[in-house]
Amino acid sequence: MLYLRVQHPCGPDDPSNSFTVLSFGIFLKFPSFSKRDRPRAQTAAEQAPTTRLRILATSDLHMHLMALDHISGLPTPLSGLSKIASLIDAARQENADCPSILLDNGDLLQGSAMADVMVETLVKTKGTEHPLPACIDALGYDAIGLGNHDLDYGFETARAVLGAMPCPVLCANARSPDLPFLRPHTLITRNIVQPDGSQIPLRVAVLSVLPTATQTWNSRHLGDGDTLSPPLPILREWVPKVKAQGADLVVVLAHSGLAARGSAAAQDNFAVEVAGIAQINAIICGHTHRLLPGPDHTDIKEVDTQSGHILDVPAVMPGAHGGALGVIDLSLTRHKGTWKVLHSACDLHHVTAQTPQAKEILDATAAANVQTHRAMAEVIGRTDEHLHGHFAMLGQNPVQQLVGPAMIDAVQSKAAEHGLSHLPVIAATSSAAMGGMGEPNNFFNLPPGPVQRRHASMLAPFQDEIWAVEVTGATLFDWLERSAFIFSRLNVASPEQPLIQRHAPSFNFDSLIGLEAVFDPSGPAKFDDLSKKQHEGATRVPHILWHGQTPLPEDRFLVAATSFRASGGGHFPGLGADAIRLRTRITTQEVVRRALSGHVQA
Repeated sequence: MLYLRVQHPCGPDDPSNSFTVLSFGIFLKFPSFSKRDRPRAQTAAEQAPTTRLRILATSDLHMHLMALDHISGLPTPLSGLSKIASLIDAARQENADCPSILLDNGDLLQGSAMADVMVETLVKTKGTEHPLPACIDALGYDAIGLGNHDLDYGFETARAVLGAMPCPVLCANARSPDLPFLRPHTLITRNIVQPDGSQIPLRVAVLSVLPTATQTWNSRHLGDGDTLSPPLPILREWVPKVKAQGADLVVVLAHSGLAARGSAAAQDNFAVEVAGIAQINAIICGHTHRLLPGPDHTDIKEVDTQSGHILDVPAVMPGAHGGALGVIDLSLTRHKGTWKVLHSACDLHHVTAQTPQAKEILDATAAANVQTHRAMAEVIGRTDEHLHGHFAMLGQNPVQQLVGPAMIDAVQSKAAEHGLSHLPVIAATSSAAMGGMGEPNNFFNLPPGPVQRRHASMLAPFQDEIWAVEVTGATLFDWLERSAFIFSRLNVASPEQPLIQRHAPSFNFDSLIGLEAVFDPSGPAKFDDLSKKQHEGATRVPHILWHGQTPLPEDRFLVAATSFRASGGGHFPGLGADAIRLRTRITTQEVVRRALSGHVQA
């Protein structure tokens, strides 16, 4: 007996005109299906009605609302929410006969010059002139998740901006009395219209979690009533709850990258573990600014980088700064009163130079655009020498040699108050503007002449403060060994090879200003990027000198560093709450501005 059934995922008028044929229980897929589909065998008992849910997702926008870099003044033709908005509109039109939802996975508030200027405007006016809520409203987001960088400006700013959002703001593993609007989940309902005109509800629960290390990265902002719980137990608790509350599908906004199960990196990049939790139907990943589907993560066996599935759960990671839109299509059928997923497809819709900027976003950001341009053009000093970061990891760098002493001065002026004036002070400096993951345009370059605020913003894009930690000579060696992880292992016999590991960010390469150090990348790295020892006895830092002498392991130093690094950010050995000795209120951006203008005060 031959059984044959032809089914259109969204009905006979589906514009994709794709169909499935089932015969003898075998699923055949014709070329009209995407190569990233993950079919699931359908039984004859699973009858119509059917539909397709399209999940659209952004992540790690970092306030890149326009296709423009206000720091350099140059257009960014391959990124920006104004361009993503056009992709959102096109994706909705492609799926016009079926329901869709639009989600963001966090790190919205911080990470651009416009972000900094708008926070200053909020402080001055105590108004609601921030453009982000208007952009979210214009695009019709259904929910947004909380990212770790959304707390970088403090809870007052987070409350002012996120509290004005037109959609739910979610985080299941964070609680704060200063963020009363924060919810663990939301339930989104889409009514599926049947041929007879009746409607069947499709209920989608959305949960959001972020890394517990956020309590380290933003420790300076946390109060006694603020709690951050591990994400995985929280999800295991909430998924059954939302199912019991009537959710047909569960989508998780995991502000997390991907790492192999059980690995040290999975502590902050736990998306693979999320995929192992029962009854989760789709995952939006982020945090590490990488891509899924795509060429990243090929070393993780649980991840199908071509289809975008993690342990057979559909997932997307849409990079950062509005370079791509994540798209997950779930084909569904209704059986015995329950919606079932038949198959799923994951894709990234990438911004191109030809993608138009959406007028509604340009209108919503017009005033902020003018303010940011004006602020970045502010002249804060003058330099008679050429300052650049082109070879910052090959020797002494003029920029860090300028900023390091400014950090030391800020700490030394406070050291006596804390009984620390007997300790020698050095500075740990790093920069995001040294190429690396930021590619060729990501280099600081300031010829002789006026110094503008834009130059300070490029050197210090984050709103950290200058703190100091007390460490031993042994910790100094380990500090630089951790920095040396950024180097590829070089073969002295090979004339051409990359110096820097592709996914090692330059802001985790610290120079210790006040020391002389020698790096030798021909050997294996002593530490991985979580400070776990990889090779016992390995060293890439054979020599360190302090005033011509090698520091003894028990010698003690005071190191001026950013609050992010001092509190444990970047996973450097020996750093964290126990090592912190003093905190200044001066920000990294302010110390850079004062250094460039020749005026340093704590």
